Amino acid sequence: TFHVLPGVVKYEKPKHRIFLFLKYRILQRKALRNAASIACVSTNLLSAIPRRYQDKARFIPHGVDTTFWDPALASPAEAPAKAGREYILCVGAHGLDRMLLTEFVRANPTRQFVIVGLRQQLEPFPNIRYLYNISDEALRDLYACAALLIRPLQFATANNSVLEALSMGKTI
Repeated sequence: TFHVLPGVVKYEKPKHRIFLFLKYRILQRKALRNAASIACVSTNLLSAIPRRYQDKARFIPHGVDTTFWDPALASPAEAPAKAGREYILCVGAHGLDRMLLTEFVRANPTRQFVIVGLRQQLEPFPNIRYLYNISDEALRDLYACAALLIRPLQFATANNSVLEALSMGKTI
């Protein structure tokens, strides 16, 4: 799949932004040159591919399996044991705006948060529970019992957690 590293990504240290951008561009050009085909999950990504590689590129819409991410298939009795009382769910780390999430948690000290898949934790908050390496079935249960999904993003073309939560009937 083809991804664009946005120039607006706010890394905490500006030096790292330049290094990561250059490293990314070099790897991206090599990958595009050697790829037999290129899948783009959005039309804006398709238009961002350099002209000389356009013949290899195809738009494939990002999607979610709505037969799996169905609230009727969830086992809600399992989720509270994993998560605690009513909670706000955040799933995934890619593109996450950690500063905005931190501010949201800080602004809601009486709410419980369950964060799935974030290896590098935010600053210590007593109202956050971190979960890792859970099955899709367990994640479906968490969606079913969550009050809502919060997924602050710095960048994204599509996002599985947003699509999964929508399929589960959750407010984003």
